[in-house]
Amino acid sequence: MTSYLLLVTSSPYSPQAARALGLAGALRRLDHPVSAFLLQDAVLAGLEPGTLIAPAVAEGVACYALDEDLALRGFTPRKLAPGVEAADYGKLVELMMEQHDRVLGAF
Repeated sequence: MTSYLLLVTSSPYSPQAARALGLAGALRRLDHPVSAFLLQDAVLAGLEPGTLIAPAVAEGVACYALDEDLALRGFTPRKLAPGVEAADYGKLVELMMEQHDRVLGAF
């Protein structure tokens, strides 16, 4: 089964972010392995339970937030919602090159 990595950069309340996270959940419901990597303003989606990321986490999507972008916005990894992991660029490269078949971005 094809595995997918979705790169999300949009604000958590933008239509693009909602579409990306909805796609992540839909792919999981089809039994595809899926990860969502939050970058730039999208890291804000992973900060508190009940945000846009919660349904994706509940579907089994592996969720990551770039630690550097969290820090630039004044947050620590301790502020992340359950199921969202802080990750560095090395983890992003690993997900892109070794763990997933397809990378979808520009959300």
